[in-house]
Amino acid sequence: MRLKSSSFLTSVLLLGGLGVAASHSPLLHMGRQADGGFIVSTGRRIEPGTIAFDGRPTDIALRPSGDLLAILGQNSVFLAMREGLIADSAAPLETGAGYRGLIWSPDGMRLYASVSNGVVREFTLSGRKLTAGRNLIIQPEGDKENPRPGGMAITRDGSRLFVCACDRNSIVELALPEGHLVREYPVQNLPFEAKLSADEKTLIVTDWGGHNVKDGDDMGATGNTMIAIDARGAAASGT
Repeated sequence: MRLKSSSFLTSVLLLGGLGVAASHSPLLHMGRQADGGFIVSTGRRIEPGTIAFDGRPTDIALRPSGDLLAILGQNSVFLAMREGLIADSAAPLETGAGYRGLIWSPDGMRLYASVSNGVVREFTLSGRKLTAGRNLIIQPEGDKENPRPGGMAITRDGSRLFVCACDRNSIVELALPEGHLVREYPVQNLPFEAKLSADEKTLIVTDWGGHNVKDGDDMGATGNTMIAIDARGAAASGT
């Protein structure tokens, strides 16, 4: 009985100590903090010095010269420097951004962005402002289905652009500067990002939907694609 009483007293003292400590802890409010950081509505902390802007970005690309950042926002592409956003640099995306995909040409004078209506939009850089140019088509002529362009890779000489076509389960190769389709490489399900190897002889592709379905897989539909799923209903693999 004496041992139980002692344990109970110790627990009460510990709880009391925690209560006193909590009463002296600073109460964090959403918004700007004393050190210049921010607490957002999810409870996450944004560190001081972060470049803040409205919207939800899906990709970011550093210009090859290192002086500018291009940001793919929900409804526009805009520019920033280390010091912050560049005023009036934005170019609108009338149909909204793709889920992924933003890359500079090697000379840093053109920018390519994946757009939700199924094209890659070309922009030109004029001073510190982006100007919208061509729409590059990434599906075969006559095909009306949205290929849903995503991540991209470009050769060092700027002659070839490789684009993830998520709903075609392929990588599309475009010739630049002409912008016409050269060939299409089949990959596994829902390609997300593509990178070139150092010798530019190999494409490395990440696939959201994982491997192609096979006998014995549990399957589920996502868009117009059937993928292998786990017990939670999520993709069973990524490749």
